[in-house]
Amino acid sequence: MGKIGFLVVGHPDYQNDVALNFADVGVEGLRQEGIDVAYIRAALTQPWDADATARQLLRENDLDGAVVFIGTWIEAPVAVAAIRALEHVPLAVWGYPMFEHDGMRDSTGSSVGWAVVKAALDRVDLPYKGILGPVDDADQNPTDTLSNAVSFCRAAATITRLRRSRIGLVGYASMGMYSATFDHLLLRFRIGPEVEHADAYSIIRRAEGFNASDAAPVVARLMEMCRIRSDVRDEHLDKAARVYLALKAWCDERHLDAVAFKCQYEFSQEYGMVGCVPLALLTQDGITTSCEGDVMLALSMLTLHYLSGQQIY
Repeated sequence: MGKIGFLVVGHPDYQNDVALNFADVGVEGLRQEGIDVAYIRAALTQPWDADATARQLLRENDLDGAVVFIGTWIEAPVAVAAIRALEHVPLAVWGYPMFEHDGMRDSTGSSVGWAVVKAALDRVDLPYKGILGPVDDADQNPTDTLSNAVSFCRAAATITRLRRSRIGLVGYASMGMYSATFDHLLLRFRIGPEVEHADAYSIIRRAEGFNASDAAPVVARLMEMCRIRSDVRDEHLDKAARVYLALKAWCDERHLDAVAFKCQYEFSQEYGMVGCVPLALLTQDGITTSCEGDVMLALSMLTLHYLSGQQIY
């Protein structure tokens, strides 16, 4: 996983020291939530400096996304210079409202500068996440602001991971499930994952290439963690273990992050072994799995896995 770039834009006539202090608090809040932040601590007040710093962040880091922090009132071209350099990665623009200082209400003009940048980006339909809220004023509930920023960072990282993900598809959509069908090319370019297909026969051939001694450790693993009914015979466990070994070998060889496996009807009726147990074992191994060749389900589960950091069952 890469990083979130974080830079601050301001105006030479405004309180950039205050802006940087607020930016420090925001960056530290993100880091405490586990976000890896690449932060260049400088108030960028000229377009050429903003452009150069944004390009430096890109050059030195594998960025998942970027936050442009509106530190003070700004001249919009300063922020736009940074945004144009970063616009190919997920982007957030963060501003903050008035705040208490020495018992008085004060402002750096951040919220007004943020509104000007927002209007510009909305006009040109540039996708971005707008974040406007207090950074450290407890009376204004900064938790919501930080939560929005953390959500953006995790979503940005998920976009990157999806573009680099590979989903294995065994067979294709079963039983006329229209919702499980997909367009391979559009999935690749609009969402990200590549899909690699294998026919049922290819997996069955792999499974039959393993012998009883190969399957024995898998069977032992099953018997240790599961309650197995008395009418489940040894050959059933052996067959499930071999299908798992075939799928696991395929995932390892082809660097697959998820598998959509079609049981009906080739495995269930013709081969005599459904994929439920093999897929459960793969899930325990950290590979996201879905049933009946449902790539869209596998994609949804993989997205939730990346967003939450938890394995999705």
